[in-house]
Amino acid sequence: QEINASQTRGNLTLIIDGVILDESGMNVFYTAKSDGTLKSAQIQNVELRNSEIGPSSSSHGMWNEDVKEFSNRIDFHFAESTKLNDLTFSLRMTINEAGKDIEFLIPFTVPEKVKQSHKFLLNREEEIENQKLTIEEVTIHPLCIEVRISINPNNSKKILQFPDIRLEEENGEVGGSSLRGISVRRIG
Repeated sequence: QEINASQTRGNLTLIIDGVILDESGMNVFYTAKSDGTLKSAQIQNVELRNSEIGPSSSSHGMWNEDVKEFSNRIDFHFAESTKLNDLTFSLRMTINEAGKDIEFLIPFTVPEKVKQSHKFLLNREEEIENQKLTIEEVTIHPLCIEVRISINPNNSKKILQFPDIRLEEENGEVGGSSLRGISVRRIG
């Protein structure tokens, strides 16, 4: 969704170009522009504020070349699936450019309601190399797909990671082009 909210500090302007928002988080697409040349810069202290969201984690980057304009994306992942009624937000972010911290606080409103997620309860038990696990549910969000898996405590081995997990359609086509990461939440 197009936003186009901006703030200028000195010769640096930060523009929130657009967002994708769902119950699992928000992707914020932004552009940093300078009257001069932007040197190597680092994004710091990124925070998404809203009256209804709790803690969230984010991933963001930096740029290493001398440019006048730079565009990128910040991915926010909500700790809990959240159905939002309040669509007013503010993005707090510090850009450290050439050793100088420039702080931004940009308020914005998302024009459309949060996209609905679809949950599928499976409770399907699988066995891999004599180790049992249960695929409990799959939730499809516009931003990501969550797969909740429980591991049988009576397994003879500990499963520490899933190095090659992917979703395949009925015809064998792999859904999505990349795996952004796996989050593990221990319950109990």
